[in-house]
Amino acid sequence: MALQAKAELEEAQRLSYEAKESERRRREEEDQDLLKQGSIEPLENLDEALAPKLVSGSRMLWRAWKIR
Repeated sequence: MALQAKAELEEAQRLSYEAKESERRRREEEDQDLLKQGSIEPLENLDEALAPKLVSGSRMLWRAWKIR
C-alpha cells in the first residue's frame, strides 16, 4: 500500500507541476500579446517603478524634440 500511496503522490505532484507550467506559459503569452498591443502593464508588473521612469523619459524626449 505504501508504494501505491507514493505513486499517487508522485502523480499528483506531476499534475500540479504541469498545471503550473501551463498557467505560466498562458500568462507569458498574454503578456506578450499586451506588449504587442502597446501596453506596458506587463513591464509595470515586473517593476512598479518602471512606469514613472518611462513616462518621465518620454516627456524628456518630447521636450528635446520640441526644442529642435
